Amino acid sequence: MSGAQGPPARLWRVAYRLLLWSVFPGLWVRLWWRGRTVPQTRQLWRQRLGWCPRPPAAHGIWVHAVSAGEANTAALLVRELLRRDAAAVITLTTMTPTGRERGMALLGDSVHHVYAAYDYPGAVARFLDRVEPRLAVFIETELWPNTLAACRARGIGTLLANARLSAGSARGYARLGSFGTWLLAQLDVVACQFEAHAERFRQLGVPPARLHVTGSLKFDFAAPPDLAAAAARLRAQWGIGNRPIWVAGSTHPGEERIVLDAHRRVLAQLPDCLLLLAPRHPQRAPQVDLAGPPLRVALRAGGVPPADSQVVICDRMGELLLWYALAQVAFVGGSLIDRGGHNPIEPAALGLPVLMGRSAFNFVEVAAAFAAAGTLQWIGSESGSAVAGDTASGNAGSGLAFGSAASGNSASGNLASGNLASDNSASGNSDSGNSDSGGAAASLAAAVDALLRDPAGRQRRGAAGQA
Repeated sequence: MSGAQGPPARLWRVAYRLLLWSVFPGLWVRLWWRGRTVPQTRQLWRQRLGWCPRPPAAHGIWVHAVSAGEANTAALLVRELLRRDAAAVITLTTMTPTGRERGMALLGDSVHHVYAAYDYPGAVARFLDRVEPRLAVFIETELWPNTLAACRARGIGTLLANARLSAGSARGYARLGSFGTWLLAQLDVVACQFEAHAERFRQLGVPPARLHVTGSLKFDFAAPPDLAAAAARLRAQWGIGNRPIWVAGSTHPGEERIVLDAHRRVLAQLPDCLLLLAPRHPQRAPQVDLAGPPLRVALRAGGVPPADSQVVICDRMGELLLWYALAQVAFVGGSLIDRGGHNPIEPAALGLPVLMGRSAFNFVEVAAAFAAAGTLQWIGSESGSAVAGDTASGNAGSGLAFGSAASGNSASGNLASGNLASDNSASGNSDSGNSDSGGAAASLAAAVDALLRDPAGRQRRGAAGQA
């Protein structure tokens, strides 16, 4: 595919620039407004316009990760790059405070941390003048037209790493016509997670020579060697003992109320059960919707939670993996609402049974493979429609299960058919005030209850946290 652009593409680019300038004042209003509750949002604002510190040397590698999830993935790639060349100069950019914080926690001083410039031509030019990369690596889906065009004009190589393209996103690019074709033509290499993603890029005109199927970087995850010891220390510090524990990780507004309603139902059967709730953005912790019958709730930053706490909410960054190591069951958020779900690989790698709602299009192949292997169970829908907006790519039988924690145990067959959302699993809790109390909350509660009552599986899964 040629990088040349016809008149329609040029018109699109003009329209895009006009749109950018029309929203410019709103960007700064939003930045300032969010800074009321997240002070980091207002910090280093000059970097958003390209005025960033220079890296130790020019002609290094620039890796861009938009937020915390992408920063986790970028860290896996950066560590491998540094293993191959310890002297490599790498600049890691992010767009959000949580992404920056996560990147710094994972990589420390081994890379140069700055915010990415907004996609305005002048800001991008200033950024590239200062960083002077020889290669730009964008993680997963970050395609900014002016940034890509500037890289192409300066002869900077561009790589889309861990690339994924859902069926819905592919339809969106197709609707852009020549502009979408031009945008994808700016990429020198597209390294896709799965063949289904590569096929969608091919259909959009990316030449096969530029496409590679490398697998998901997220599968390179390895638990830190001290994770089990850290979990054991936290378990002792909190005085958790042998309490049944489940984690709801990376949750969003709209599904936290469902999760809490499900926990009320679980408490009716397992009164000593503890829920560890980790919002996708920890600064939202004080705003979590607690509507419904009262629960004894503690914030993580408040120190050791009271012994009778029923829910602990994470309000600081970087602890979700530790919380997974404490638990026996994991629910992965962003999946009970239309957000496409978050990464199920980390809890699966720790041997936990994973629960997800029907919206899993961000991880459709991974989720389908885990479900086929018995590691993941769907919530709130029949298994055939669990990955809304997409279809599995034929990888479901590829053996991507990390453990046998959920295989053949509990009620995985019943859950897939929807039988676990029965009335007797939620008896006495129909007055929770949640309009979803007869659907996803009941299904989630029944699945958690069944998995936590599996004595053999619970002992097996809890071993890591007690080692």
